[in-house]
Amino acid sequence: MKKWIAQRPEEQIPQFQYLWDYDWIDAVKTSNMLGEHAPRNEMSGLRDAAKRQFSRELGNALGRFVEEHDGELAAELSQLNGYFQRPMNEAILRSYKLLHTGRLADLPKDEWLVSEIVPPAGAKDDWSYLIRIGDSQKIWRK
Repeated sequence: MKKWIAQRPEEQIPQFQYLWDYDWIDAVKTSNMLGEHAPRNEMSGLRDAAKRQFSRELGNALGRFVEEHDGELAAELSQLNGYFQRPMNEAILRSYKLLHTGRLADLPKDEWLVSEIVPPAGAKDDWSYLIRIGDSQKIWRK
């Protein structure tokens, strides 16, 4: 599966660095891996797992930032770089945008803080993620 993806950069997303070995194993287990294009059927699930795990990391980084900055949200996502537990690829952050800045306490508790920037038309998946501290949600695009 990894070799197949390496040969097809159009199938890759930077968030793949957040996949664990068990994510790759699960993808292979659910695919019959027969035929030249069989792995392509598992790409959406792998992209979802990678984005879900990155969203969790981003929410945790937001929480650490807010705690260290007396309740203030980051003014831009690049300020979170030092708050990720694993090394962070800058290309990933360019796929997300902050929805709010200022004091976290000034926002409703259930307010989303970060949104995945919707990919251009022709993107392979019909969903994106919203993120807040300790939570993320997959939303379907129309």
